[in-house]
Amino acid sequence: MHLTHHPPTPAAETILRATRLVDAETGIIKMLYEAPLAPDAARIFGCAALCSDQRAIGFPSESEISGSTSLGRDGAIVGAVGEAVERYSAAFTPDERILRATYAAVAGDAIPPWSLTLYDEHQRAGAAQGYHSPGPDTPIGWVEGWSLTEERAVLVPAFCVYQPYTSPWDEAPVVQMVTTGLACGASLEEAILAGLCEVIERDAAMLMWLQSRRPPRVSLSADLPYGVTEALARFGPNARHVTLLDATSDLALPTYVAVWDGPLGALSGAVFASCAKPFADAAAVGAITELAQCLMWAASLTDGDTLLPDPMTDPFDKIERHVLWPLRADTRSAWAFAVGSDRRTGFGPDAESPIRDVLVTLDQMVERVRAAGLQVVAVDVTSPDIAEAGLHVARVVIPWAQPLFFGRHLHRISARARDLAYPDRATGVINLHPHPYP
Repeated sequence: MHLTHHPPTPAAETILRATRLVDAETGIIKMLYEAPLAPDAARIFGCAALCSDQRAIGFPSESEISGSTSLGRDGAIVGAVGEAVERYSAAFTPDERILRATYAAVAGDAIPPWSLTLYDEHQRAGAAQGYHSPGPDTPIGWVEGWSLTEERAVLVPAFCVYQPYTSPWDEAPVVQMVTTGLACGASLEEAILAGLCEVIERDAAMLMWLQSRRPPRVSLSADLPYGVTEALARFGPNARHVTLLDATSDLALPTYVAVWDGPLGALSGAVFASCAKPFADAAAVGAITELAQCLMWAASLTDGDTLLPDPMTDPFDKIERHVLWPLRADTRSAWAFAVGSDRRTGFGPDAESPIRDVLVTLDQMVERVRAAGLQVVAVDVTSPDIAEAGLHVARVVIPWAQPLFFGRHLHRISARARDLAYPDRATGVINLHPHPYP
């Protein structure tokens, strides 16, 4: 994989390249539209992309609408386009690139499949019995990726790269598919960096939940970076309901969880969102704007016929159930630990450092993961038509990292969740209560 040095691509340039993908009749994206804001919503820009029906060309899509929010309109457009493009491109499985082999046959140059599934024996006999975790002698599909840690080509299980993965050999489903680590960018380096940030974000946010961590609160009354001040100001007087938690893990990439603790229409409860970026101000702004997006989504659901799920009895078969349950008044005891720390923290002097060279920043992030004993692997999944438009899509995986998962009994518990000794853990027992993340 050939990676080059370059500054970040301006949002306007990314939008220009994406223009050819937007067309009501022939486009991957039928239309882009700005999301309307309720009178009491945070004054941020939200953009949605209405995607084409890709089933007609064999690329089934999980959702026809992708969206993003930002403090600026261009940022929201770039985010919405990226969400749509990455899902489209990842559904294209190039059969000619897929190698069928057992792990035993390629072990010296391959990622162990079980480092990405993490289901235990009890689950495989119960809730996860529809998934078939491959053993060393099970033939599966592999695709070539690049280990940024070891600087060499490695084979990656195709089931964790393409989504949905359509195997040329009708492989049995292996694991619940999620989009973690899938990212679009104007360059391959930017796509990989964005994907890496998302993998680390999900790892840190899930560690906070599974370990019942009580991370320090960011003091929002002290001097704040300009972007954080601006993001909070968009909430107006409702900013008092926003709590910002520093959930940065041992991987040392700034990670924040933003929590809304207050009224939402006729309800009152919590909504959670998270973000990780190379620098603290961008990570905090990302968490706050993601929170605003989740609030708009939750408000739209609860204004209709959607009922708040009971986390003790209801099935968690939809992502929105994870987001909505903390809005039940009787569930506060299940999530209050997260905002229960007496410790306060702030931002360091380098919080607002801009990215000047994307590859330099990427190398720095990879080194932090290496220092924790883990490996970063990237696969270029750019489909030919997306490449023609000048955009790139990558899937990033970190074997043995803690993944995000959905459902009541489909938890995937890593050794990191079991063994990392964070001093702010409220208990040594793994918290299997449904998490609150989208």
